[in-house]
Amino acid sequence: MNCDDVFEAWAPSDAKWSNWAKPVLFATMPDGELQSAEAAPSFDFDLAPAITAPRTALVVDLPGKDSVAFGLALAARGIRPVPLFNALPGGQAGLVDVEGIQEALIDGVSALNEAALALDAPPAFLLDALRRVRPTRSPVRRVFDNRSLSFSTDFPSASALQKAGIQRVVLIHRFQLPVPRDLFETFAAWHAAGIAIEVHDAAAEHAPTAWTPPSLIWLYRFWHRALAALAFERDDDFGPFGGWRQGSG
Repeated sequence: MNCDDVFEAWAPSDAKWSNWAKPVLFATMPDGELQSAEAAPSFDFDLAPAITAPRTALVVDLPGKDSVAFGLALAARGIRPVPLFNALPGGQAGLVDVEGIQEALIDGVSALNEAALALDAPPAFLLDALRRVRPTRSPVRRVFDNRSLSFSTDFPSASALQKAGIQRVVLIHRFQLPVPRDLFETFAAWHAAGIAIEVHDAAAEHAPTAWTPPSLIWLYRFWHRALAALAFERDDDFGPFGGWRQGSG
């Protein structure tokens, strides 16, 4: 099994949502034969019927490996996990551990193949909740800044979702954290088109709660674009997040 095989498992060329899968972590996997663990990553959580209901898409915003594991649990229920991880590996110098996500993606191949998902299965878009982690390294050391942001262009448009029969999107996160600001613009556009947006805490038992855009959504949009331009490193060659800089404390 090589990196192309892993990508094909997660983003089959003929599956409906594969065009949105980010190839970065697959393209930067080690060369040669890749070995997966005997057991796929697992997530200790009972999937509530409310989040696997028909006409529902999911956005899974959990820490790296947990996001992959949750996606595999959804795959066993007929939902297609779509990796949206868009940061380059940085090794020990990296601010975000994306190598751990790569390992989880490799280990999940067998479980994905066994799920035999329908080509038009509803999507679950996988994000790393630690993508915007605050730098903590010493300012005298160089670090590889592979923090990242999510953009509305990373997701299907509202019309594409609706054309596929999606009427509702549920964000999966943990510990009652607020909705990440880099998702505001995406969610606001879907909401404006009539798609219901709900939030579900994977660490709690209560039902998903409705989300509505903040009144000053334009301000958050400005903040998001300024942050992307000024505070996050991008690779000049093909666009994913990641670049060398002096550490910041």
